[in-house]
Amino acid sequence: MAPLPMSRQHPSTMLNELDRRLLALIESLESHPNMDHDNPTNTHPKSLYYTWDFVQRTRHELSQISRANLDAGETQAKERFVEVVGRCKMVRMLVTDRSGDMVRKVTGGQAGVDFGPVARARAEVLRIVGDD
Repeated sequence: MAPLPMSRQHPSTMLNELDRRLLALIESLESHPNMDHDNPTNTHPKSLYYTWDFVQRTRHELSQISRANLDAGETQAKERFVEVVGRCKMVRMLVTDRSGDMVRKVTGGQAGVDFGPVARARAEVLRIVGDD
């Protein structure tokens, strides 16, 4: 899948697609063999739980953006959108880093985890044209 294009006239056009891509990543993280489905907070390594939670919260933040306000250029909507784009960039870095160094840095030394090829592919497509 290609990076999401950014429309300067109607930035909200990409919100549905970004939501769909975040949901696909959440599903792949939830299918990880180490995920505790009954109580996700009991998942080990904790870095898997922390990453899953971060992606869930990113999707929630995305849902709070008013599409009309974003297209109208309203400051708060633009700020929220920029925050979500930054969070997606962080998710990409966390999930696609096979060394586990990034996860250890942001989780206070928690063990890294191999998220698997499906999650890595789904994280990579969170790229948004112009966010690098």
